[in-house]
Amino acid sequence: MEKGTLALLYVLTVQWQFMWVAIVEDQEAVGRSLKRRLRGDLGVEAYVAGDLAAMLEHLSRLGPPGALILDHSLADGVTGASVLAALRRGGTTAPCAFWTGSGSRAVAHALRVAGIDERPPCFTKGDDAIIAWIHAVLLASPLSI
Repeated sequence: MEKGTLALLYVLTVQWQFMWVAIVEDQEAVGRSLKRRLRGDLGVEAYVAGDLAAMLEHLSRLGPPGALILDHSLADGVTGASVLAALRRGGTTAPCAFWTGSGSRAVAHALRVAGIDERPPCFTKGDDAIIAWIHAVLLASPLSI
């Protein structure tokens, strides 16, 4: 392998390693499970927060994530849509998906109530399709080039 090719490979590997996934999930075991899957299946680091305040702390330390995964129903009646609205107001632009047991209608309603125009995909908890979605999003990111 030529020296220039090796350097490019190193840069691409380093950039991929610094891409991370933000997960807002109030059930600790569920968040840890998804985090393990992302690390094992994609080699991507994920940080799990149980609420908006904890996620804002991760964002301040790590910078923007490559993707957001939000639980639809969080503790104390908070919705993932309200978390997304706050993150968007704060400048977070990462692609988002919802991870829910409530179904996509409940998510769509919560998005309307929160004033969010985007319609992120919804995945049922335990659905392996979320891993493929995250992989595609990270590959499409300018950071992966």
